[in-house]
Amino acid sequence: MPDQKGDETWVDSFEPRFKNAVKLIVIFFSLLMVRLYYLQIQKGQHYRLLRKANATKELSIAPRRGRMYDRHGNLLAESRPYFEISLSPMKVTDDAIESLSKLLRLPQEQKDEISKQVFERRARGQNRPVKLFKKEKGGTVLARERATIVEENRRMLPGVNINVLSERVYPMGAAAGHLLGYVEFISTDEYSRCKAQGCSQDKRVGRFGAEALFEPLLAGRKGVERFARDAHQNRLPPHEAELFISEPLFEPAESGQDIYLTIDHELQKVAGEAMGDRRGAVVALSVKTGEVLALVSKPALDPNFMGARFRPAAEYNALKTHPGQPFLDKSLGQHYPPGSTFKFVSALAALEDNKVTPKEKINCPGYYEAGTQIFRCTSVHRRVNLDLALQRSCNVYFWELGSRVGMDRMAQVARDFGFGSPSSLGMNKDIPGTIPTKHFYTDRGGHRLGHTLNMATGQGDVEITVMQLASAYLALANNGKLLLPRLLHKRSSDTDSVVDYANASVLRQKVAIREENLELLKPGMWNAVNRPGGTAFRLGRSALIEIAGKTGTAEVRGKKSAEKFGKTCSATQSQYCDHAWFAGYAPASSPEIVVAVVVENGGGGGRIAAPIAKQVFEAYVKVQHK
Repeated sequence: MPDQKGDETWVDSFEPRFKNAVKLIVIFFSLLMVRLYYLQIQKGQHYRLLRKANATKELSIAPRRGRMYDRHGNLLAESRPYFEISLSPMKVTDDAIESLSKLLRLPQEQKDEISKQVFERRARGQNRPVKLFKKEKGGTVLARERATIVEENRRMLPGVNINVLSERVYPMGAAAGHLLGYVEFISTDEYSRCKAQGCSQDKRVGRFGAEALFEPLLAGRKGVERFARDAHQNRLPPHEAELFISEPLFEPAESGQDIYLTIDHELQKVAGEAMGDRRGAVVALSVKTGEVLALVSKPALDPNFMGARFRPAAEYNALKTHPGQPFLDKSLGQHYPPGSTFKFVSALAALEDNKVTPKEKINCPGYYEAGTQIFRCTSVHRRVNLDLALQRSCNVYFWELGSRVGMDRMAQVARDFGFGSPSSLGMNKDIPGTIPTKHFYTDRGGHRLGHTLNMATGQGDVEITVMQLASAYLALANNGKLLLPRLLHKRSSDTDSVVDYANASVLRQKVAIREENLELLKPGMWNAVNRPGGTAFRLGRSALIEIAGKTGTAEVRGKKSAEKFGKTCSATQSQYCDHAWFAGYAPASSPEIVVAVVVENGGGGGRIAAPIAKQVFEAYVKVQHK
């Protein structure tokens, strides 16, 4: 018989252990359920977002930047794609480098250099790509062929990448550098401010000239490609990716608008060539509309170099340290004493206040006495009226007018013509210049008569920009209408239609001078260019078009002090030479174009600046007859 007592003892001993095991199982599954509840319910959204973040990626699609043309449709700037082949040091293999070298038929020295760079960066723990064929002169066809070869052999080239990049191309090069500007990669600070909006470190923005001025039109809007990857980093099909991505998988980029600038390609080219290697600026404006027909600053900047992805440090540093300041737009961002081109201000102030009549003759003995000071004229002009004073640029005549009307009245007329305020073109650090008043000298030792006399002939503390002078002469040419200078001729709109601004003008203000007094200046300005004895007659007169205008020879600041130490204008000390000016309009009887020129330390305005303006005027005639 079985041992019944033994069986009961075994069951009695097992039952407590069984109950304990059940309790443990219940506790385990309870904890598991609590954990699952915590993970699935309380933290579920958090982990779903993490899963989405790990699975989904976004690629920015750069928009095509808008093209720029001149007023006649000549291409000034466009973006062209090119291909860059790069190697990732941490991923590329020696076999891949060998295969790539054979496929692209690289010279042995280039292959060795690539291997060396990959090895050095890998040894330093750097994964900065080693780049091949960064940019080839002569086009992108060869680069495209190489990129195709690499793409077709992608599987045998781990760590070899193809980047489709864009370069901005400027066919006119340095001839329109300050006018067009250039594009540049955003800075680290700019990236930190805009990365929340999805911008990339490869984003380029206009840094200067029209590129910066019209950035909102040219830039376009970036596109986005969204996709998801599995645990092996393989892309998921779109229908699976949509489980993780609520936004559209693809949003196309919107190209920037194409714009037509007001400039004339031919005038811009001629103005630059006429300036040659001289330092200074040329501005040409349309009398009827205020449109900028040409804008040149020298030394020039080549936007193709400035906007390049890779700029040789030595060349860039040479530009930064160049004594001619090529980064400064001298048409808008530099001011100069205007010299005799400013004499119309003192003349108009005197005519308007009836302090002089056009026929009144003022004696010029070759000097002007102001207390104990003697101011020297350029010559002994004897008795001159308004016409002769403008024609021969007699300083004594205008010193006398200045003393009659006073500094503050001349300042009022100057400001009425736009001096002392930015031109409102809106680019390249457009500065206001300086138009002094008596109050200006309160903290500078007090006002003296000499300050007034200097102002009457555009010297002393009077400082203007070339754009301001061009705008003022535009107002002289069109009966006192001071127009805002414009650079946009027309643009493509969001609906692919064209918004045309041609023949539109924006009146800045009507100068507070009677038209009959404005007319009184015109014979003298015509004489200055077209009559013997005129300061621009010998080199500024044209057989193609009648020009009227005024020369100026402006003494540089500190010249008299330097002369005390024997420092005078010479080839080796050109910083002590006068600035050469010319400003005028043509045709004289019915003005269409205004040109203003300054040549830094150039010397005489009639000898240096007037011939440059003449070439621009004559180019305008030739363009009109094409």
